Amino acid sequence: PHFRTHRPWHIAVEYAGWLRQLAQRPAARRRSADTLARLAAGDAPYFVFPLQLGCDYQVRLHSPFGTMGDAIVGVLRSFAAHAPAEARLVVKEHPLDNGLTDWRRVTRVAADAVGLDADRLLYLEVGDIAPLVAAARGVVTINSTTGTLALASGVPVVTLGTAVYDIPRVTFQGELERFWSAPVPPDPAVWDAFRRTLVARCLMRGGLFSEEGLVMLVAASAERLQGASTALPRMAPAGAAEDADELRTAGARG
Repeated sequence: PHFRTHRPWHIAVEYAGWLRQLAQRPAARRRSADTLARLAAGDAPYFVFPLQLGCDYQVRLHSPFGTMGDAIVGVLRSFAAHAPAEARLVVKEHPLDNGLTDWRRVTRVAADAVGLDADRLLYLEVGDIAPLVAAARGVVTINSTTGTLALASGVPVVTLGTAVYDIPRVTFQGELERFWSAPVPPDPAVWDAFRRTLVARCLMRGGLFSEEGLVMLVAASAERLQGASTALPRMAPAGAAEDADELRTAGARG
């Protein structure tokens, strides 16, 4: 009783969007295959901008953007004005998007509005993002977990919102305008120490989208809740130049 969902749509409306998504999926797969073929055929460097869900609280509360549409306009405007002329931008749709918003059209309209040439912009509706990110010149994200996927591959990442992994020597700390021409990859030692600390202190194995994942998550949660309380590893203040050896030690303690 009185339950209120965080989603901005009624569940029936969302189901209708998913039905439309399913009906349009074959055409989307063909378009995405063509896009990937175009990308593979050329040798131009490219950046990836993974979209997040329109109802994502990470966007609504932990970013300077009111909507994903605002983020798209901002990123495309910056890319058009500051990215090298030979660079391409790949906008990747979120795999769990319900289809209620035509993000492909939104992206195309935004590109026209900011004067971005069509041949510099690629839109990908479906496909495995891991190999796409691994070969990218850099990844621009609000605070998507795709950022951690890129960092694990040594790919430069810049975040536009608040992200737990947005720390010095891991993500690019400058403005987006400078990122296009001078992306800086993560320091492998610092990233590894942060990743191990995050796994030990914040994450639990499992998931919410399968029975197997739920079983693992419940077991891991119970173990964490019943475990002995231990002090968190001491971390330097945000923005400080953290020594990699100290972070490695913190990760080992975790």
